[in-house]
Amino acid sequence: MVLPDRSGPGWTIWIDAWSVAVRDRALAKVLADLQRRWIVAIAAVIDDGVAAGLFHTADSSAAAARLTSFLDGLAVRAVVHKTRTSRRDLRSWLIRQVSWELSVDPDELSGS
Repeated sequence: MVLPDRSGPGWTIWIDAWSVAVRDRALAKVLADLQRRWIVAIAAVIDDGVAAGLFHTADSSAAAARLTSFLDGLAVRAVVHKTRTSRRDLRSWLIRQVSWELSVDPDELSGS
């Protein structure tokens, strides 16, 4: 997963699009489709991990939806609210959330 980065335009563009989509049905549909595709891609990675015995979850799609929502929230916090949270801390938070969601030791995800 891609962590929010205050220096690049990527997350800023997404956040701008989300804001416009509140009032623009066509854009809302496009963003919903992109979100669905992102969740399907993450769920496929989770399914591969479950098949390999690395992850444990009963519903990879639901887990992917929760994880991408968490990541979106981190992006808003970092980009919109301009928190002083370091990328290292953001990464640590994401690892902790993924480890909880998929019942895996966080050290296995962090490479420690």
